Amino acid sequence: MKKSKNLIIKYFICFKMSRDLIANSPHNQAQGNPFRNYPFAKLAEELHSSVLQKRGRRAFEFAEIIQTRKEFGRDLYPDVVKAFELRILELLKNRHIDEAIHYHKWLAEKNPEYRQYHDSNFLIEMDLLSGSCETISRYNSEHAVAEKIDHFILRNIKDLRFFANKEKLNSNNILKKHSQLLLNAWQEVETKNYTNNFFSMMTGEISRKSPFIYWRLLVQGIRAYYEQKNSDALLFLSKIDNISPLKNIASALADILSGAKDNKVLPKKIHECTMPDAAYPALIKISEIISKGKNPQADSEIIKLLDSPCLAGKNLLKTEILKKYFYLLKINCEKPPGKFSRYSFLFPAFLQAKKLLNNDSVDRWSEYLEKNHSSLSGMERALIYNRMGEIVFLSSEDDQEDDFMSAFLGFDRDNMKDSLKEAAGYWEKSLKEHPIRETFKVYYEETRKIAGEKKTLKILEMWHKAFPMDDFPITGLVNLNRQKKLFKKAMGYFSKLQKIEKGKPELEITRNYILVDNAVQYLEKKEPEKMLECLERVSADPDPFIGIIKSVLKWLAAGSEIFSNTSCDEHEKKIVSLEKPASIAYILGVLSQNWKIRQVPLPAKIKEQMKNIDMYVNDIHNMTFIRDPLWRIGDFKILPFRQDYFYQTKTTAQILIRCYEYFLCFYKTNNDKQIEKLLWEITGNGILRESENCGRFLLYRAVLLYENILRYGKTPGDPPFALYRRVFDCLAAAYYFARYERNDTEEISFFRQTTHFFLQEIESQVKYSVEEKCLKMKKKFLVKTIKTEGGNKTGPKTNPKFNLFDKNIESIIHDILENK
Repeated sequence: MKKSKNLIIKYFICFKMSRDLIANSPHNQAQGNPFRNYPFAKLAEELHSSVLQKRGRRAFEFAEIIQTRKEFGRDLYPDVVKAFELRILELLKNRHIDEAIHYHKWLAEKNPEYRQYHDSNFLIEMDLLSGSCETISRYNSEHAVAEKIDHFILRNIKDLRFFANKEKLNSNNILKKHSQLLLNAWQEVETKNYTNNFFSMMTGEISRKSPFIYWRLLVQGIRAYYEQKNSDALLFLSKIDNISPLKNIASALADILSGAKDNKVLPKKIHECTMPDAAYPALIKISEIISKGKNPQADSEIIKLLDSPCLAGKNLLKTEILKKYFYLLKINCEKPPGKFSRYSFLFPAFLQAKKLLNNDSVDRWSEYLEKNHSSLSGMERALIYNRMGEIVFLSSEDDQEDDFMSAFLGFDRDNMKDSLKEAAGYWEKSLKEHPIRETFKVYYEETRKIAGEKKTLKILEMWHKAFPMDDFPITGLVNLNRQKKLFKKAMGYFSKLQKIEKGKPELEITRNYILVDNAVQYLEKKEPEKMLECLERVSADPDPFIGIIKSVLKWLAAGSEIFSNTSCDEHEKKIVSLEKPASIAYILGVLSQNWKIRQVPLPAKIKEQMKNIDMYVNDIHNMTFIRDPLWRIGDFKILPFRQDYFYQTKTTAQILIRCYEYFLCFYKTNNDKQIEKLLWEITGNGILRESENCGRFLLYRAVLLYENILRYGKTPGDPPFALYRRVFDCLAAAYYFARYERNDTEEISFFRQTTHFFLQEIESQVKYSVEEKCLKMKKKFLVKTIKTEGGNKTGPKTNPKFNLFDKNIESIIHDILENK
């Protein structure tokens, strides 16, 4: 069998096995209700169900809520710990390593008894995914550890690269050595080049007692499969035990070899990619034709393959094939070649190829429309108008969209408004010709960023009218009407959304927020019975902020003597027990701003809680996760900021980084002195610690300094020299920490990209004079750093020479902190 056919097996083994265990998910096996006697039975049930279904985020949110309950007992410890484990592994798989480690440490500190409920497999998997390798490095020396890891590998490892590519593992580590050997042997099988004898070494070194025994059998089975030794291949594959995650792929290969005819998906897919009459060989042949460029037989060969049975019904794939063909031929004709005119997907392929070739402009498309208007279908004209709108709008953005620092910089709003107005004309013409979802989406997204609510609302209504069953515009209409406080309209659209997207957890959260909005209206109208009815309909929500709002509303109602039979003290104790002082103060501010509810003074006990620095900062941090359009932090004037708290707090650096990045987005669009002071305190706090995150905070301080230059440093007579010198000092100090204190490759990469951006920007701002030699020297040092040392992984033994900067690292940091 050809090499090109064989390579696909590796793809399926590496990437398709992740579905193996889904069919055996235990969530359908739960019987009875062990939590029926709990005061918060519904929450406990939801937590247990989410754990069984392995829904990490949902389980984690319920676990967070349950831990705040006074009735929380030991019998819920296993589910709570498992919820945290699932969430931590999800974060690690998505490369959010710092956040995952933070949650793991927090769980251990929260309750030491949790440790006994940890799954040993979890600790090993966390070790692997985080890259720490602390447990795995003890494999050769500790027998008990080796047994647990063997057990884990036999039952869980679906990718050998977990061990083979771990730099922190010593080359003598047996796990790393054997996984590399298996991969090399597999590569020999794929290439049919056995000169290095990796395959024979594998069969000699990896014995039946090795945790990689099933991997060895699989590689042997694949070799026999390629060599068409069916009986040998079946023998090897049959020895792979059911406990192994490789069993599914082994069974699929065995079904193919034995000629079994069934409806299993995986054997069909492998057969489809390896047999001569399948789509994969056809795609290989098409690639060969395209790579050779235009020849007399090329068009007819492409047509023949597009009409082949193996590509029947795969119009998206055919569109991509034709697009690539047109692109490689550098097609520059005014309309698509007539030979392909019978294909419905011809025009989209032609249009996309023109985009790739940059062979399109508004003038050219206008001319094309004039010449061929009558012969084009409505969809074809719509696609052209859509493209014309994209060209107009994207040309005004230049490279902002893909710029590494686009999150830190604003844009010329007036210029973008003019471009949007011109582009909107083409998009509206496109929608009149033929409504297309992609046109609606790009029109909405760009308008939302630049234009007001009125224009955005109009686009969403048009979108909903054209596609009544599309959930995206309805969700947007719900959110916009809530922001405009048109709650009846919002509820009407939400009812439509429920019919389309029934059962989604996000819908339940939106429903609860709408009920809370209605409850506030009834409080405003002094209708207590209806208010309580609304609050009772609010379900047990994984969003803890809704629970805080409910408690505050009941306290307000009791305090205003709407309820004659309710004690205000009782509700006050409830909101004090939440330990969310900033949230409560913020909720009162939102209520007084958006409804006719007067601002009431905070209880004395909550004011006392606000003096607890860590409680206050953690609460602010939690509020940055609120995504609701009405209740999220949008107006900083109603948020009870204490800038000095962010300077003194000893909360984790991850929380400070999160707060900084969230607040910076608002600072870019609102020139708010309060937010500026807050950002200054956060970066000062991070720098002052001189921890492993110090370099990141120094980069953030450089961003603030540069923002100050853009905002305030352009006045006549204001010399930029001192301002830019401080930016360079920040960058140099950031490099020092990333390179020599932490030696973190990601941090160094972040430093290099950020510094490169600043140097480009500053080059356009500063005219160097003879007197500013110091600044020129600093620039020279930074440029050299980016080009040379920044890419080095190991690093020199000595620290950088800061004599170029006329001072040592301590002095630089001192100056950065002092010169505000």
